[in-house]
Amino acid sequence: MARQNLNELIRDGPPISFVADMLGISRPTFYRYMEAYQNSEDSKINRYVKEYFDAVIMGKFKTKDDARNYLEQTKYLVEGQKEEKTRIVLDERRKLEQEYRNLQFNRSEMTPAQRVAKEEEFDKHKAELEEYASSNGVDLEDGWFMRDQETLEWNQGEIRSTCKNFIESVYVIVDVPYEKLKDVSVELLTVISGEDFSLKTVKMPLDCRCVNMGDVPDGLVCKYRIKWVDGDKVKTIGPYDIGMTGY
Repeated sequence: MARQNLNELIRDGPPISFVADMLGISRPTFYRYMEAYQNSEDSKINRYVKEYFDAVIMGKFKTKDDARNYLEQTKYLVEGQKEEKTRIVLDERRKLEQEYRNLQFNRSEMTPAQRVAKEEEFDKHKAELEEYASSNGVDLEDGWFMRDQETLEWNQGEIRSTCKNFIESVYVIVDVPYEKLKDVSVELLTVISGEDFSLKTVKMPLDCRCVNMGDVPDGLVCKYRIKWVDGDKVKTIGPYDIGMTGY
C-alpha cells in the first residue's frame, strides 16, 4: 500500500497521543515524521518511528491491540536508546563547555580575526549539539549554556564600560572610538579592610575595546576604574563592582 495512505491507516490504529508517547516523541514531531515518510525522506525519521510506519503500511497489525502490543514492546527499545543518546549529549556538553573555557583563557593571545574564527567554530559546535539533542528527544533546557544566561549591561558615564569575570581572568570592555584607545587604561582594585586597594593598571590594546586584566587570585572582591587622558587632563570614572574572582 502506498505511503500516501499513511494518514488514513494511522487513524484506524491507537490514538496518536499513545503512539507518540510509546515512540518517545511529541505529537508535532510525530506529524513531522509522517510528512517526511510520505515524501520518502527516510533520513529525517527516527528509526523506530519508521519501523512502525512500515508495519502500518504493510498491514502487519490486524487489530488495535496488535499495534498497542508492538508499541509497548518498542517503548523499551526506545527508552534504552534514549538513555544512550542522553549520555552522548551530556558528554558532548561537557566537551563544549571545556572548549568555551579554553577559548576564554586563550582570547588575549589571539588576533581579532582568530577570535572571530574561534567564536564561529564554537557557535557551529553548539548548534550541532542542540540539533542532535532535539532530533533525539533529549531535553536541553532554555538558556542551558552559561554564555546564553548572561546579558552584560553598560556602566553609564562619560565613558561607558562593562566587565566579565571568568574563572582565572577579568575582562573589561570600554565604549570609546578605536583611535582613542591609546589614551585609556583600566585600574584593577581589590577591597582590603573596607578600602579600595590598587592591584594593577592595564593599558587598552590599540585594536580591541576589550582588555584582559590578566591573572587574578581567586576569592578577591574586586572593582575596576577607567582612566583616560583628555587634552592636558587625566580623568577617571568608577570604581565599578566586578565581584568575587574565581568560582
